[in-house]
Amino acid sequence: MDMALRFMAIAHVWSNGDIEYANLLDNGSLTTVYMDGAQVPPWLRERVALLRLCDVNKDTKGESLGRKFTEHMMLYVYLTHDEHKELNEIVKSEGVQNEEAK
Repeated sequence: MDMALRFMAIAHVWSNGDIEYANLLDNGSLTTVYMDGAQVPPWLRERVALLRLCDVNKDTKGESLGRKFTEHMMLYVYLTHDEHKELNEIVKSEGVQNEEAK
């Protein structure tokens, strides 16, 4: 499997550019993890912002940053294994903090 397509984040973005949430995908193990928009780190926000500047691209392959499938909502950001792992750790640590606050 192409490593650029194995790990990705699908960002759901409001029309004002804020990230509502992201789904973190591992297409190798067919798993997905929900990440609230408030948890998204600055480096992923920057990539989403860059993709928002691109044209919608449903046919051409070979991009390195990700793909923009709709004008505002669905942005596919390609991740490395380490980036995917970092995002999952953020989600996990936030979940632990929320559980401790109860």
